[in-house]
Amino acid sequence: GGMGGMGGMGGMGGMGGMGDAGGFQMPQVIDPKAREGDLKPLSAYKDEDFPQNPEFQAELKKLREFRIEDPEFKTEKEREEYKEKIMKNLRHRGYGLAFLKDCWREDKDCVLAAMESNGEALEHASEELRQDREVLKAALKQTWKALQFFPEDLKRDQDFILECVKQEGF
Repeated sequence: GGMGGMGGMGGMGGMGGMGDAGGFQMPQVIDPKAREGDLKPLSAYKDEDFPQNPEFQAELKKLREFRIEDPEFKTEKEREEYKEKIMKNLRHRGYGLAFLKDCWREDKDCVLAAMESNGEALEHASEELRQDREVLKAALKQTWKALQFFPEDLKRDQDFILECVKQEGF
């Protein structure tokens, strides 16, 4: 099912179609000024970046609140298979965390998968995982911009930041 009615988003490069990895639908928001493949979550835009007409603002609100509906899981195995799909998708488009239900944002495997492609998706991880040092390290390894979403105490923890920066492949 697409996101009907999103035709008026030309100003930001459109929705870029729905990403689809193995049946896992993901809305994409593309910044026309960004490099090819450099996708930004909606939260990265300020309201004044968008047309101020009421129809557009209503669509925008819907999109910001949009969550991908999970299928009904009849067995634990079905849930695990779906989780694998989610993780595969997040490894390519970490900002997709913004469109997932809380149960996935609270799932450390899913959040770590998202950090591989987009450290700024840390913003959409659960409160608890935004305090998790392993998650924070992974986020900062992907981009220094993730630092803005670190808890205040850890932002100021020089030893921890140094530990992050000293990682293999930083």
